[in-house]
Amino acid sequence: MTRQQTSFATMRKNEESEIKKMEGAEAKRLEAFNAKKMLERSRREAKKISHKKVISRVLGKQLMSKIKVNAFTFLRDVGHFKDTFDQEVVQLDVLPWLINETSKHVVEMKSLNSYPNTLIGNYMETKANMHTEQVKAYAERIKARRSAEQKAKEDKIADKLRRKLEKEAKKKAEEIARLREEIKVKFVDKAAPIDEILKQEFTEVDGWLQDGKPVVTALGGWLGQIMIVLNTVAKYYPQIDRPVKTGRSGARASETSRPKSRASEKSQGAKSAKSGKSGKSEVSDAPRQILNPGVVQHFIYTYISEKLKTEKLSMRVDYRYEKFLNELANPL
Repeated sequence: MTRQQTSFATMRKNEESEIKKMEGAEAKRLEAFNAKKMLERSRREAKKISHKKVISRVLGKQLMSKIKVNAFTFLRDVGHFKDTFDQEVVQLDVLPWLINETSKHVVEMKSLNSYPNTLIGNYMETKANMHTEQVKAYAERIKARRSAEQKAKEDKIADKLRRKLEKEAKKKAEEIARLREEIKVKFVDKAAPIDEILKQEFTEVDGWLQDGKPVVTALGGWLGQIMIVLNTVAKYYPQIDRPVKTGRSGARASETSRPKSRASEKSQGAKSAKSGKSGKSEVSDAPRQILNPGVVQHFIYTYISEKLKTEKLSMRVDYRYEKFLNELANPL
């Protein structure tokens, strides 16, 4: 422990001596630098003083070499010597007149200088207007040409469409005439009157390949005719089988009122039909009393079972219509 302390003290003394040596060397270097700096500054100041002395001596020699002329010039400038001609003639008479004439000449020259600018501006404006008019005329010509081309194209399309419609109408008329002739030849001319026509069976207009059978043809058969008639009545007479008033008041009125005659019922039906035609807003939401599925199906069953003069009912229908018939409440 003692040796370590002695070694540490010796190391510390060596470090302190080295630091002192470095600080002394740095102080000497800084002192030499400051001395050199002060010397350079003193030399510069001495050079400035000598330069000022040289310039002062030169200026003094120049001033003293022309002392008389310089003295008279200075006295003249401060107004000690006066030139009568210059003061009374030049300054008071000539210079104002010269300045006035100069201003007039400047104004005249300015006006003369504006003439070319005005001329050039008018020329450029005229050319610009002419160019604008030419551009507008060219645009109008282009527009007129395009409109003419568009009109010619539309006329060509309209003419082509007209010829097409005329051709289609002619073709349709020829087809209708051909169908009428075919119907006349195949059906009308071959038809033969028979007794008790009402007892014959109704079928489709093409006969459904029932050649040689005494049948009466109609569009859609008897069932199609019923559908057409009922659909027409339901469409154009929406109020004919609906009560005018619904609810308790309508029921009370129907219970207390006396039965109407057939003529009054017809007039009421006509009125309801007219009201149905007058506007859609007057159509009632009440259920129909006659043209409903139950009544129509009951009528068809009654007609088939009692009024249709045939032993067996045969129909050829589409599979979708057959599916509809089988899904009824009382299937056929």
